[in-house]
Amino acid sequence: MKVINVRVVTNAKKNDISEEMGQIKVHLKAQAVGGKANKALIELLAKFFNVKKSDVKIIRGERSREKTIEVDIGDDYTANAEKARTYRPDSKL
Repeated sequence: MKVINVRVVTNAKKNDISEEMGQIKVHLKAQAVGGKANKALIELLAKFFNVKKSDVKIIRGERSREKTIEVDIGDDYTANAEKARTYRPDSKL
């Protein structure tokens, strides 16, 4: 299990994950209405960590920009973390 703190920015132009001053910042296209942003956050983090959506849980901050996330990760985390400082799933590589 890995516990991470993230700052979420909603209504962004594109979905991406970046690291700024030691904190993970997640930009989401989804609006913070009706749980849409939380659902999009879980999907994006599951793709990034290469785990199932059920392995990603918001344990604190469901209604806040600052969230504490628990991720049940395997050995792929190190490879993903070193792969890039910025992750943009919508861009073509």
